[in-house]
Amino acid sequence: MDYSQKYNTDPTKPDQKEDLRPLDIGRCVTLTSVNDFNSPTSEARTPRSLGPELRYGDPGPKNSFLAISCDEASRPPSDHVRISGLRIFGTTDEQQYVDTVGIGILGCVDVEISNIEIHGFGGKGISIKNAKDPRITEYSEVRIRDSFIHHNQHPSSGDHANGYGVETHAGARAHIYRNVFDFNRHAIASGSDKGTGYFAEENLVLKGGGWHGRAFNHFTHIFDVHGDGHCWWDGDLCGNAGQEYHYHRNSFQYHDDKAIHIRGTSRTGAWFTQNVFPHDRTSYCCWWWAAIFDPFVDEAILLDTHENIDIEGNITKTDTYGKYYSQCDFDGDAIDDLFLATGATWWYSSSGKFHWTFLNTSSKQLKDLSFGYFDDDDRCDIITESGSGRWLISSGGTAPWKPLEQVWVPQVVEDAWKPLKDVRFGRFDPNDLSHGRQTTHAFYRNDKGEWRIKKLSEPTSDWEYVGGSHYPLSKLRFGDFGSSCAAEDRDELAPLQVAA
Repeated sequence: MDYSQKYNTDPTKPDQKEDLRPLDIGRCVTLTSVNDFNSPTSEARTPRSLGPELRYGDPGPKNSFLAISCDEASRPPSDHVRISGLRIFGTTDEQQYVDTVGIGILGCVDVEISNIEIHGFGGKGISIKNAKDPRITEYSEVRIRDSFIHHNQHPSSGDHANGYGVETHAGARAHIYRNVFDFNRHAIASGSDKGTGYFAEENLVLKGGGWHGRAFNHFTHIFDVHGDGHCWWDGDLCGNAGQEYHYHRNSFQYHDDKAIHIRGTSRTGAWFTQNVFPHDRTSYCCWWWAAIFDPFVDEAILLDTHENIDIEGNITKTDTYGKYYSQCDFDGDAIDDLFLATGATWWYSSSGKFHWTFLNTSSKQLKDLSFGYFDDDDRCDIITESGSGRWLISSGGTAPWKPLEQVWVPQVVEDAWKPLKDVRFGRFDPNDLSHGRQTTHAFYRNDKGEWRIKKLSEPTSDWEYVGGSHYPLSKLRFGDFGSSCAAEDRDELAPLQVAA
């Protein structure tokens, strides 16, 4: 829906649409989409469909599109609101010169924004502010999750530049998790006010961003906390920097600037754990040393003090862009999807052309994983190896790990499998004429060059000898090489020898 075209029908009244913005959302309202108005069973926005779009239209003096407000005595507070399953578009995905806001949350609690795409807002995609009488006191009271937040950008104008994906300020807090960010000046920003904070967890930050209209880009770090003091080398540094911040299992591909900058001292503290950075080192600190040497140090976290700071278990020198991908069908539509394992989380892009969707929390990287269709559905499953040599399966890439043999038999079978690095999976039974895609067999090459296969549904059976070659497993490829119709029907896989 193009909001401006729908309501501004009289060209002699250019302010008509401005009188309708923002769109106020009342108490206990759910704004969502449905896949079918006659028989709605799910939202129209899915991992392989974009969903309907709401358009802000031309920017004007009232700069917010949707408003969830709890700071007016004249009406009940708009708590318990849900916005989900939509695309919300501002003015342009280029640089935006007006401080428009997509969704403004003022003092409301139990608000959840999920499964949306929000982009094209020069101020903030989502702004979270506390009421004059503070009502938001916990992270869980405002939740921003499982959304694609991108192209919210604003060039500098004097000392001012917005362009934030999500901002908490004026004492507000939020839990911001499992979102994908791209091309925001700051993906997440925060004011310096007492009580302000956010919990950023398991977000994926893509490559884009890092420009806001100056010859020398300044303050283009992607996660931000403002300070309320003024240092001799720059403003908005030193002093108090909000209240409390947690950064946990976020994965950054962005490398044009620092990943995170705390511009002062957080009153309670800031915690950084198990994040994945492409930068050379985690942190370089502090004060005038940071100011002088900052341009020459490739650190992920820029601090102005180590006071109230806890950094532990983060991963550096890991740029997951283009190197940590695989493919398999995770949504069961018979088309392979792009898979990403960052070292903290798993994601997939349906058909390799839709937005990234969160799949699971796992530190297992691509080198530790194999893929196939091991249970009775059409979704790709993931296999890894335990420390004791047992094969573990995550059904659909979303379920908890469990021993592979328990897919078919209830008990755990000792010594059933070979080292996973020496194994490939496929359909190796020439008598299986089914049209299913289920992975039925494991193929193993031992140190003597012998090839052996084993039916996965019979974990107690022996490995059957089927041939051999001096070529190592890394030089073998697998595919359907049958020339007869019968062979094609059974989707038989055979090893292919290739020269070094």
